Amino acid sequence: MPTYEYTCRNCSKIFDILYKTYSGHNEIPVCPNCGSDDTERMMSVFAAVESNGRVESDFAGCGSGCSCVTD
Repeated sequence: MPTYEYTCRNCSKIFDILYKTYSGHNEIPVCPNCGSDDTERMMSVFAAVESNGRVESDFAGCGSGCSCVTD
């Protein structure tokens, strides 16, 4: 089940939606804060849960050789 994160261009509220099926992911969601449909899907960061239950969500770039990695 995909979860997408959105931002409202009207009130700047950030919210997420869990879709029970993949088929609804292209619908334009309504902001739960102000009711506007002027929303935009955000780029989400990948998060992984380790076997000890720790959530790892640090973004270190797309991989070795990627130009988005800065030190």
